[in-house]
Amino acid sequence: GGTDVGNQMSAMVPWTAYGCIAPYLGDDPTLKKRLSPFPVPAEWFVRAFGWTRHRQQLLRGFLRYRQALWDQVHREVLQWGGGSFLEHVEAVREGKPFPEDIDVVSLMSVPDWWNPEEHGSLFEPELTKKEFHVDAYVIETDAGAEVLINDATYWHGLFGHQRTTLAWKGMLAIRLDPVDDAAAWQTLHRLVLGT
Repeated sequence: GGTDVGNQMSAMVPWTAYGCIAPYLGDDPTLKKRLSPFPVPAEWFVRAFGWTRHRQQLLRGFLRYRQALWDQVHREVLQWGGGSFLEHVEAVREGKPFPEDIDVVSLMSVPDWWNPEEHGSLFEPELTKKEFHVDAYVIETDAGAEVLINDATYWHGLFGHQRTTLAWKGMLAIRLDPVDDAAAWQTLHRLVLGT
């Protein structure tokens, strides 16, 4: 299941020659459970991608963003992570010495009381980039089959390829979970302190 893939991902980030997460694990890209997006806990995400001070700052914003989202919705949310944060841009992309933000698409059932004017700022990229270093979007899972399929296809296609090379790449799926996020905060503090 998802935990098996998460454990496999925890052992080693499978990088491609383009500095991207591999789009599948192993030799067979037809095995659904071994395809991207790979389910991982937030704590693993912080541990695996917090290798510089700059990345740690972005991860701090990411965890703050997740807390703000949880405070508003108190429901199950699956977040897809993609973009240059999930690439080893520091080593392989000329002209891009570091990622500028963390790209996140939240897949969620929108609450009946949700008012985009009041609560929608968590999905306005210009605002979330400034406040949280997160380029945030939403896929409303209860918007109807056609809309859901179109949105999921769009984001998977966008996150599943490197823009500069068009190389196929993987992405991660992280459940919104306050308990896991508490562990992620502890890991981030250890990384910042160098312990």
